[in-house]
Parts: sequence; C-alpha cells; structure tokens
Amino acid sequence: MNKFFILFLLASCTASAATKSAKVFKADTDAVPTLTEDEYQKIIADGKKFEASRKVANVDRIDYATAVADDFKNLTSDFVGGSKWKDQKEVPNSKESGMHTNADLAKEIDILEAKYPILSPAAQIVTAQLIALKPFRGMVYRLRPLVEAQHTPFIHGMIIAFIRSVNAGVNNLFPSDQWKVGFDYLTQPYPNMGAQITTEQELNAYLGTHVIHEFVTLFNRVKGINLDTPVYMDNRLLWGTAHFVADQDQFVLFGNSEKLSYLSNVSFAISGLGASLAYNWLGMFETTQKFWMVYGFNTALSNPDNMTAEQRVSVIRKNSDLFTLLPGGEKITKAAKKWYKIGLSYGKQSWGKVQDAQKDSAQPTVMDARGFLPFVRIINTSFTNVDEIVSGKGVSSSLVNGEVVAVNFDLFFDQPPKDFKDFLPTKFDQGAYSVVEPVTGIKYRNYSRGNPTAWNYAAYQIYFPGVKDAHGVRNAARVMSQSWGSTLLGLPLSTMMF
Repeated sequence: MNKFFILFLLASCTASAATKSAKVFKADTDAVPTLTEDEYQKIIADGKKFEASRKVANVDRIDYATAVADDFKNLTSDFVGGSKWKDQKEVPNSKESGMHTNADLAKEIDILEAKYPILSPAAQIVTAQLIALKPFRGMVYRLRPLVEAQHTPFIHGMIIAFIRSVNAGVNNLFPSDQWKVGFDYLTQPYPNMGAQITTEQELNAYLGTHVIHEFVTLFNRVKGINLDTPVYMDNRLLWGTAHFVADQDQFVLFGNSEKLSYLSNVSFAISGLGASLAYNWLGMFETTQKFWMVYGFNTALSNPDNMTAEQRVSVIRKNSDLFTLLPGGEKITKAAKKWYKIGLSYGKQSWGKVQDAQKDSAQPTVMDARGFLPFVRIINTSFTNVDEIVSGKGVSSSLVNGEVVAVNFDLFFDQPPKDFKDFLPTKFDQGAYSVVEPVTGIKYRNYSRGNPTAWNYAAYQIYFPGVKDAHGVRNAARVMSQSWGSTLLGLPLSTMMF
C-alpha cells in the first residue's frame, strides 16, 4: 500500500496545470494492462516455482574468459571500450572505443533488442533494462513546454537545479563516458523524436500508452530469463575502465533472488504509476507553487502566520479538479491492485531466498545477504504488516503491542476515492494569534492556531472503518507511522496534520 501512495504522489508531481478544456479529459482505461484472473493466478504460481540455486565458489580469483558470457563481455566493450570476444577468447585487433554520444546508445539498444532472444542470461538482464529506456529518450527536453508554460518559477528552478546536480555528479564522479551518454540520452533532443509534451493530457497519454506498456514488456522479459544457474555480472559496465582492487569488487552474481526482487519492483512501478493515471493532475504545478509560497519560497518571508496547515489546505482545495478520479479510473485501479499483489508476492519470495543464501561466501551477490543482517527484524516485520494490510487485517503498531488500525485495502483499488482532497482537514484551531502566560504576563505566539481539529470522517470510514472522530484520525496516523512497512499508508492522513 505504501508503494501505491508514494508512486501516486511522485507521478502526480510531474503533472501540470492545463487549459480548462482538460476538465473533460478521461482516463485511458487501457493504460494498465488488465490481467484476467487466470493470468494473475498463473503469474503468482509461477513465481513460487523459483528455487534458489546459489553454488558460490569460495575463490579469490575469477577467470574472466570462462566465467563471464562472451556477449556480456562484448556488450561491456561496446559501452566502455575493450576487446571483442568469441569462444571465450579475445579477438585480435578488435578493440572498441566505447560510447561517446546518445546516438551511439540508441543504436546499441536497437541492435541488442533485435538479437535479444539469443543473448545469454547476463546480457539479457542488461538489455531488458536498456530497452525499457526507449520511451524516456529526450524526455527532459520534451517536457520543457510543460514546465516552462506554468509560470511557476520556484518549481521550474528546483527542477533545473536538480538536473544540474545530476549532471555535475555524472561529470565528476564517474570515470568513463557511458554515464554522460546516458544523461544525454534522457535530456537531449534527437532527430524525429516527435512533438514536445505541452499539457497534462499529453503526459498522461504518453505514460499510459508507452511507459507502462514498456514496463510490462520489461516484466515479461525478466520473468523469462533462465537463472537456474546464477550468472556473473561485471561491474566494469558501470565503472568503465576503472581498476578494481579485487575480483570481489568487479564481479557479482545475479541469481533468482535478484530476479524476483527486480520483478517485484517493476510490478510495484506498474501498479503505482498506473493507479496515478486514474486521477486528475489538473493544476499540479500551479498548486505546488502556491503551496510553497505559503512557506515564503519564491516570495518574501514576511508573514510567518500564513504557514499553517489551514493555509496550506486552503491552497490545495482551491483547485477543485486536482486529485479527483477521472471517468473510467476504476478500471485502472483494479488492474493496478493485481500488479501490486504480484509485486508483494515476488518481494517476499526474493527476501526469503536472500535469507537462505550462503552468507559467508567470498564472492558477493548483487543482493548480498550479509548487508541485510542488521535489518532482518525490520524487514520481516514490514512484510508481515503489509501482508496483514492486504488481507484486510489492518495495521499493527511495531512499537506498542495491541494497537491496530483497520484498513480496507481492496476498496482503495476496487472503489477508489473520488477525490483525495476528501482526506484533508475540514476545520482548524481558530484561537488567538497570541496568548498570555498567566504568571509572568508575557505574551507569546499561539502555536496551535491553524492546526487541524476536524476531518471528513465519513470519507475516512469507507477505507479506515475505525476512524470516527478526530481522535481516530490522529490515532491512525500515529499507529501507521509506528508500523514498519506501512508508514506511507497514512500519508493522506498526515500530510496536512502538522
């Protein structure tokens, strides 16, 4: 459930205001691929068939020629430079210079996609992810009109600052050109790239038509990779021509634990992004700009009394369309629920295999079990809590024994909220701006003024049956903040509570 909310908000924050004609915009009910019950059950059942088969040699040296597949070595050479390989031998006079432009990367992705079925498992792991980048080529440039036309200089400036910081990190922290090429691939225009995205309708349609379907293809590709025998991955693909201190730093094993974890994350992405497409993003940039202006960003910080929950809620409520369910949105959220449960199933299986994996091997795996040892109790409790939420048992506090908040998980997807603003506070403390301390007679600020005092309890009871009054809202937010694995479940409750 936490994934649903965080991805809902992240995806929503990429949307923007649009013309009033956007009010007739409907959800693309085919945006999230609908799984039949048979297809859904088969995916769940197939996932449970994976068996961990780590037979990790406790060795100090790796024979690069025989341990790493030739096509993975060649893929690495294409990216960062190096010799070509055939039959586990270097091909004489075949040194590649590596990639230098985003056009080089686009060409390489097309070549790898064409021969994907015959690639080794190691090369397929990388190639499947590279192909999934195709809808994002030039995306930063294509989204410029969407950002620049909103008259939201603070938000615009924050986005530019973030992109600049990423660029500086790529230029300064990575030793070879492939990361710069990847940055250019996402940010630069290119020939025949198609029209720029100017409205939230176009963004919604693009995400639903291209991105989610590419994620589903990625899911199916990774699911089909045979990893009964774990494969070696070469970190030179990430770090280029860097010289590693030891083979343990350069080579890592990728097996079914990693595969299941990856499938889990892709499933959650499909679910979260898909569910977000069911809601209206109209006015997101404008509302966010005004929200932060309440704090004094992008304006003179001249009236701290404005920075209350009451003022912030007022800004959001002024945009009546924002976060409202689009016509047809229920079909999308129902499909998203199945993808969420698939993600949870694969995540639990992956974690089980990580715990069962050999913990004292000299050769690390991508998901090295030793790195998780300090967090075993927290991770196990998190999965237990999410299981209980999904099964309708509610959320239990991880700190205080016996405290449970009932949550109707299925209803969030089967009958999603018509308007997420219904969870915002409805009344606020209207006390004086200042109060007098009775003994000293000194006047000081009333910090309670503007804090929420009441909510729309009827809206809460549909999804949180035990919430009937202000105490119930506060208690639900507190318990969920104390419950590992479900902290963000209470985000609609607590966003405007403080």
